[in-house]
Amino acid sequence: MIEHHSLDHDFPELAETVRQCMGSDDEFRNKNDEYNQIDRELYNLERNGVPTSDDEFMSLKAKRAEMKDWLYQRLVQFRSK
Repeated sequence: MIEHHSLDHDFPELAETVRQCMGSDDEFRNKNDEYNQIDRELYNLERNGVPTSDDEFMSLKAKRAEMKDWLYQRLVQFRSK
């Protein structure tokens, strides 16, 4: 099954913190927008069977994972304030 990996979907317990960060942290908002763009691109590649190299596909997945880690750490820091 092909899924989107939005922060709200993957971390429902942090949904309110995500909204707070989106409203008050420009860097978080920009990185979240970029993360969602990469997620949409991966979703479309998988869903539509768009031809791409394995290297490109794996690179996008690694970038998405790296960004999700950064966003998660930022959320945890924000919530602990």
